[in-house]
Amino acid sequence: MATDGGTLPVFVAGALPGERVAARLTRRSRQVAEAELLVVEQAVAERRQPECPVFGRCGGCQLQMLDAAAQLAHKQQILQQLLEPFDVAEWLPPLTAEVWGYRHRARLAVGASREGRPVVGFRAPGSHEVVTVARCAVLDTRLQEIEEQLPYWLARLSHWRRVSELLLAVDAQGRLALSWRAAPALPAADAARLTELAEAAGVTIDPDDLLYSVPGVTATGGAEKLGYHFRLDDFTQVNPAVNRQLVEQVCRWLQAEPDDLVADYFCGLGNFTLALAATGASVVGFESVPAMVARASSNAARLGLAGRVTFETVDLFSDVRIPAGITKALLDPPRAGARALCEQLAKRPVARVAYVSCNPQTLARDLQILRQGGYQLHYAALADMFPQTGHSEALVLLSRV
Repeated sequence: MATDGGTLPVFVAGALPGERVAARLTRRSRQVAEAELLVVEQAVAERRQPECPVFGRCGGCQLQMLDAAAQLAHKQQILQQLLEPFDVAEWLPPLTAEVWGYRHRARLAVGASREGRPVVGFRAPGSHEVVTVARCAVLDTRLQEIEEQLPYWLARLSHWRRVSELLLAVDAQGRLALSWRAAPALPAADAARLTELAEAAGVTIDPDDLLYSVPGVTATGGAEKLGYHFRLDDFTQVNPAVNRQLVEQVCRWLQAEPDDLVADYFCGLGNFTLALAATGASVVGFESVPAMVARASSNAARLGLAGRVTFETVDLFSDVRIPAGITKALLDPPRAGARALCEQLAKRPVARVAYVSCNPQTLARDLQILRQGGYQLHYAALADMFPQTGHSEALVLLSRV
């Protein structure tokens, strides 16, 4: 796109590099423009027919027009380009698993059809419209079976229009769970009817002891996979198979030993914290949500790790603290990254820092801060946590030069 100041890059969602397309400009800034894809006039050889019938309308997936290998190569290329200035010493193979049926949880929107019947699906991009999805192929197949029944369950309620969303999950033991958001609350009779329908299908309503599997954590300190309890509205990584590899890789990188004190920032329910403590190290987890800190502490006690783990509630965007004696650190921030934390780490002699990122742009920004503070980037890898989408995780290991 030509401008008075030169050529402006235009990002067209759904278009592939090398294709000729017709698109409508939707947003423009000084640095970049965005456009809506209207038609592909000349496709590249990598393009394929998406498997989902509502691909492009549903806001969930963005890359179904590429096969799995091409998706992975696309994500790897983007990550390598962003990290090129940091002279990565070694790129590890991407962490991958099944590309369909991988999500162990879903947040489903509820709407009404033109005929006034309940429909269940996902929001359209930039819209409140609910795109009906009977069986979402990226969900665990056990969740797909329940997803298909949800509109019929809602239709049995007198006030189903009060329900705005439904949360579904399957845990590490195959237990199915459901909860809902309704405003105002469902009448007691409707809540009882929905509970009855769910339980008849083997689904538990809003349990607080769902199990998420992580490596190296057991009640006796052994090497069996057990895991931690979570609730439906807690954050967990949606792809347990890739998450297990991610946790294992971080533990290998940090090489935590009994005389180490490891800080786990943005620790959540203890996804990494508990596994690191199982190696024998002392670990302190920092998290901003008090309820998650309480459940993380409860999980540590249940697994026999309370003596090696402590959790603290802290706002890691405004109240950053690096405790004395920290030898190694793990950062797993949200998309906003961890600028303030990295600025503090840049001033401290922490031997090893592992950084897990869900946003390559903020990762690159934060790595620049750490490099200026004397850290060197040793390893990097892509974790394909969200196949069929444009999102992925990245993990890197740094140490003091």
